[in-house]
Amino acid sequence: MQYLTPAEIFYLHSRLISETGGKADLRDWKILKKVVSYMKNSEVFPDIFSKAGALFFAISKKKPFSSKNTATSLFATSLFLKINGRTLRTKESDMENFIKNHLATSPVGKISQFLADNSN
Repeated sequence: MQYLTPAEIFYLHSRLISETGGKADLRDWKILKKVVSYMKNSEVFPDIFSKAGALFFAISKKKPFSSKNTATSLFATSLFLKINGRTLRTKESDMENFIKNHLATSPVGKISQFLADNSN
């Protein structure tokens, strides 16, 4: 399995900021490193979708950047799935609704299931 590095995630965040506006500020490098380490735990996250859910959850909740953490988490999660042979296939509006309605209260497992249900 291929993983994104903290530097690659920061690059994705910087690209997102350059395309949508804002300031690409890394709040805490240690948090970003922990995000990558967190998803690599194979005992807790044994498959690609649980790892993708962990990545999405960790960036969104731990907020390593000063802004646009949720957008960065979606961008990074989509790329993580792609480099591992999967494609996230969901309407932007469905993803926005899921994030709006479930991110604050959902465990990683629910996020992982949503990603599995909406990928090929």
